[in-house]
Order: sequence, then structure tokens, then C-alpha cells
Amino acid sequence: MSIVVRSHVARDFLQSSAYFNTVPKIVWEYVSNSLDNPHGNQPVHCRVQVGGGRLTIEDDGRGMSRHDLERFFTMHGENAQRAEGKTVRGRFGTGKSAAFGMASALRVTSVKNGRRNSVQLRRSDIEAAKDGEPFAVTELVREEPTADPPGTKIEIEGLTTKAGDVLQTKSYVERRLGRYRQGHQIVINNHIAEFEEPAFVDERTFELDSGPLASVGPITLMIR
Repeated sequence: MSIVVRSHVARDFLQSSAYFNTVPKIVWEYVSNSLDNPHGNQPVHCRVQVGGGRLTIEDDGRGMSRHDLERFFTMHGENAQRAEGKTVRGRFGTGKSAAFGMASALRVTSVKNGRRNSVQLRRSDIEAAKDGEPFAVTELVREEPTADPPGTKIEIEGLTTKAGDVLQTKSYVERRLGRYRQGHQIVINNHIAEFEEPAFVDERTFELDSGPLASVGPITLMIR
């Protein structure tokens, strides 16, 4: 019998979630997923609610079909946006485990192409999985016809939230909005998040008017 590499899927899943050990990290994981998946070329509007032992992240992005949800829950799967040649943040698809860094349940409801799908995963289901075997995600709504616009709602339950989590989440998200300044809007507990530029001690400006880029016209390079 050959020696092969084996993996305990449930243990891998929970180990991947260990990085997401604060509310801000969890929120940013799902918010950045929303911003990376706009509906067409439209800006994404994302509303975040933190408190009461739960998190809700809701967007008006491209949404996910049932097939997309299946791919979403594939560990280390290929990022669909990157496969299309788009620049996105996600790498190996470990974000679906983010909720379980602190919480006990994750519910994903999404609308795409006039169909609604909703699924739920609980920590108890993961921990009960047998060694080396996949574990099922509970389907709450399957291919339900709807006139609602596309978008995705993430609901995370069973975590301990503190008053300070709201302020920390606002600051954490705003520091990371630098590459997402295309009109997207993120609202966190009724606060509109705005890019928070990091402090700098010096600024240098260079005018580039020669070399390989000269044909496109004058270019200004600013280094802070």
C-alpha cells in the first residue's frame, strides 16, 4: 500500500479559523469579499452590524448561486475572480472559516440570477465530522425564485461582543480601504467608513518625463 498524504478536513477548517481571533478581523474578511465581488461595475454598498453576540454583513454585490456557494465552501479552492484575471484580495479561500475563529454558527443567504439560496454551518457539525471526511452544510433555502436584487447576507452568531469591538472594527476597516476607493460604501453600526491614511513623516514628489513611460505623458510619483 502506498504512503499518501491525508488530511482531517474538520481540523483543517478550524485551524484555518484560528487567525480570525478578533471581531475586526472577522468583519474585514467578509467585507473585503463583498468589495471584491461587485455587481457588474457598480460600487458595492455594504452594511455591517456589530453587537448582541452576533455580526451581520450585508451587501448588494454580485451574489452567489448554489454552485457558487458550493465553491465558497471548498477549502483552498481557486478564487473565481482571480481565475477571470481580476485583482482580488483572497488567495486560497480560507475566509469561509473566519466566523469560527470566535463564533458558533454561520449563515449565508445570497441572491443571484433571480434565485435565493441560504445555507448554515454550525461549529458542532464541524467538530462531529469523522476523520478525513467532508462535513455537510445545511441548506435552508434552495433555488427559491425571487424578484430581489442580487446580494449576499452573512450572519454570524454565538460570539461574545464588547462595546469596544465597534470602535475597533471601524478603525480596522478604515485603515484597509486604500485599494477600495472606487465609490464603495461601508456602513458600520450607522457610521460611514472612510479611508484612514497612515501617518507619515516625510513626502517626496518626482516628475517623470523621460524613459519608457514618456509616451503616456507627464507622470507624478509621490512617495510618503
